[in-house]
Amino acid sequence: LTSMFTIMLLELGDKTQITTILLSARFGDALSVLVGVLAALMFILGLTVSVGNRVVKRLPLRIVKSLTTLAYALGGGIMLFEGITGLELALRGF
Repeated sequence: LTSMFTIMLLELGDKTQITTILLSARFGDALSVLVGVLAALMFILGLTVSVGNRVVKRLPLRIVKSLTTLAYALGGGIMLFEGITGLELALRGF
């Protein structure tokens, strides 16, 4: 329940939600869009959970947390740099 509410709060207004709104407006069939979006989300989340489970079984949790922290810090640093300088680093699509 905690993870559900955390994700709901963090995902408000993200690109998936905006795309879903646009698809629903374009096709006018909210139920079909809902089914498609839910199927896609279940697939990608299932894949994410599966990969995460395998990674944690092979690497100590401390290392996984450290790598995750490093990845987020690097991403945040890049966004901050780009926001301050107006320059885009050549990491798009990476």
